[in-house]
Amino acid sequence: MSTERPGAIPKIGEDGRSSDRSVPSPGALHPFATPWPVYLVGSIILLTMLSYWVFPGHLYLYEDTQIYLPMIEHLWDPSVLQGDILATRPHMAFTIYDEVALFLKGLTGLEFREVLTLQQWIFRAIGIFGIYLLARAMKLSLPKALSVAGFLTLGATVVGSGL
Repeated sequence: MSTERPGAIPKIGEDGRSSDRSVPSPGALHPFATPWPVYLVGSIILLTMLSYWVFPGHLYLYEDTQIYLPMIEHLWDPSVLQGDILATRPHMAFTIYDEVALFLKGLTGLEFREVLTLQQWIFRAIGIFGIYLLARAMKLSLPKALSVAGFLTLGATVVGSGL
């Protein structure tokens, strides 16, 4: 008969396991269970790729990139588009968009199309993670928070009007 009181914390032996064999060791219940960060990162990558290739998709040289790309090209190489007023007088002062694009082009050696695609993937993933964090702040479980992120990420987009 045990002299310990009910509800007491079990003693831990030298091997790091409970001396009380009725308390299972960590991992004994699901020895092959995948840890939650794998699900989280995998789900964010999956949602990022789905939002890029399936819905809402991606476009190049449409809306803002149609305006920004000549300016960025001129900032990269001032001999390009010298006669274009839009490119030679950029309105992108104090923006991080052009600075990150120029930095990534210099770092990777990729063309601007690939650099802007990389930026889209990164910032879409950050946005999905932000939605996930908001859902978790509302005390939703991991699967439910990822579902909320998926519903909002793969939702409809109104192009043009900004509504």
